[in-house]
Amino acid sequence: ALSEWKRLAELRHDQAGLAIADAREKGFAVGGLQGMWESEFPVRKDMFDHGSGSAYELAEICAALGKTKDSEDYLQIAFDRRESSVLTGDYTIVALTRDPLFQQLEAQVREKLAE
Repeated sequence: ALSEWKRLAELRHDQAGLAIADAREKGFAVGGLQGMWESEFPVRKDMFDHGSGSAYELAEICAALGKTKDSEDYLQIAFDRRESSVLTGDYTIVALTRDPLFQQLEAQVREKLAE
């Protein structure tokens, strides 16, 4: 999957995607899945800090790394920004979906969608 991610970024001429792919590859090679998340986080955080990243993706990475408070903070930002992953239920990190704040925000999304 990592090589496919990189190839897709190359085909799209997506520099940010290539930076993420490189970080993932290097991190995975050194420390497996945990290393991949640790290596990917600063790349995604830099993108977020410069206005082009996703708070939801940072919430997922923080959840995967066991950084619950950071995960909740980014999740709240993603909810406030109405990022599509929060609104559509694109949940890939199980630890995130077990978080009480996540469950509360998910209920709010369902309530709003039902209106």
